[in-house]
Amino acid sequence: MDYAAICRGLKQELFGGWKPFEVLWLAAFLIAQIWAYTQQPESWLAMIAGISGIICVVFVSKGKISNYFFGLIFAYSYFYVAWKANFLGEMNTVLYVYLPAQFIGYFLWKNNM
Repeated sequence: MDYAAICRGLKQELFGGWKPFEVLWLAAFLIAQIWAYTQQPESWLAMIAGISGIICVVFVSKGKISNYFFGLIFAYSYFYVAWKANFLGEMNTVLYVYLPAQFIGYFLWKNNM
């Protein structure tokens, strides 16, 4: 197994193909999420859900398969946050839409690469 090739592929997947505006746009939204947490620090997990959700959406728009990794982080963490807040509709949406979509999307994407 060539770890150098794996690292190069991972680096390309996460950091390749970005325009300066896209980097600034993503940074601005991540900073806004962190700022919102500092203003009302309810839960670290909610902040992680917000950050991973932002990254997931941006990576989808960039056509990166790694969006599903961040989507899973979002879905699991947001499910727990919604569960603790007793947001039953949000819990059902995550459980029956977001979580299955991460697996279905990943395997369909992987099969059609």
